[in-house]
Amino acid sequence: MAIWDEVLSSHALPEGLSAEFIQNEWSQVVQAQGLQSREDYLKAARTGRGTRLDRRTRASLWPIFETFRARMREEGLAEPDDAFREATSLLEVDAETLPYSAVVVDEAQDMGPQAFKLIRAIAPDGEKGGKNSIFIVGDAHQRIYQRRASLSSCGIEVRGRSRRLRLNYRTSENIRRWAVSVLDGVEIDDLDDGTETEAGYKSLFSGVEPEFASASDRDNEAQLIFQRLATLRKATDSDLEAASEPSACVLMRTNREVDAMGDRLRNLGLETVRLRDNQADDPSMPGLRLATMHRSKGLEFDWIFIAGAEEGSLPPHAALASAVDAAMRRAIIDQERSLVHVAATRAKSFLHVSWVGQPASILKGVSS
Repeated sequence: MAIWDEVLSSHALPEGLSAEFIQNEWSQVVQAQGLQSREDYLKAARTGRGTRLDRRTRASLWPIFETFRARMREEGLAEPDDAFREATSLLEVDAETLPYSAVVVDEAQDMGPQAFKLIRAIAPDGEKGGKNSIFIVGDAHQRIYQRRASLSSCGIEVRGRSRRLRLNYRTSENIRRWAVSVLDGVEIDDLDDGTETEAGYKSLFSGVEPEFASASDRDNEAQLIFQRLATLRKATDSDLEAASEPSACVLMRTNREVDAMGDRLRNLGLETVRLRDNQADDPSMPGLRLATMHRSKGLEFDWIFIAGAEEGSLPPHAALASAVDAAMRRAIIDQERSLVHVAATRAKSFLHVSWVGQPASILKGVSS
């Protein structure tokens, strides 16, 4: 963001702290906890942040945060957490103006504390809908943004009232098992300060094992996708029970990579449809879908091709280089594992993973 660049360039950064670390400190500590003053920040808990900051360092960071907040206001801008917090304050004064008796929440794993405090304010416990006024669904395995909240600390009591959903209706057991293996070693929370396990989690059907392929270069990788897609389509055409051509999508880490791969596949004669952020897919349009791994969240396809899954891309080398301590590095890697997990579980029956050079170390059961 240009404002961050402007603010950081106008202040002397504390020794040993990168611009990325300071921005993460703002979003994960100051904004997440709704800290409004220097005194609040000096006393705030920083659980999971890794690098310890003494009182003097925190005091030197606060002017940076104040300047950023002031510049945002000057530009008439606000971050989502600011809007959540202000809306919550308004509802705490007068919640009777709202006609809602219940709130349904999906993708809860990517929401922060300020969002849940607003949800609690929209449907106060004991009011209108009573103790069952909020229904929340979330899966911390699919957390692809560094947002974490404890529901009970936001006024939403779920202990003794929550249920684990153990059946996967979309993905074959073969794909599910590999996707879960990518998260091996990652601590998965239960959205309320506890930890989650894989016990009892399974898919309802079996299929073929995921396929892995090493390419000599990106052109060769496009050729591998083209050839595998042709083979799959030929097999489907010979299946008299197939009602329609299965859906397929190629996923890569960045928009630039997706666009370049799209050019290659079109040059090979494939019809493609680019899925972009905040733009719904139109199922009536024929063609192989192309999207970033982030964009694929919430979607599903019969066949998924994850391309560009090499070391240095998952996670991006630049992201790891920005880590100032082991905790931040681990958080980046764990977030990337969750992203791969999400991408892989978009597939219903077939998953193909390819790379150029060395496969990313976060992948499991593959070799160059």
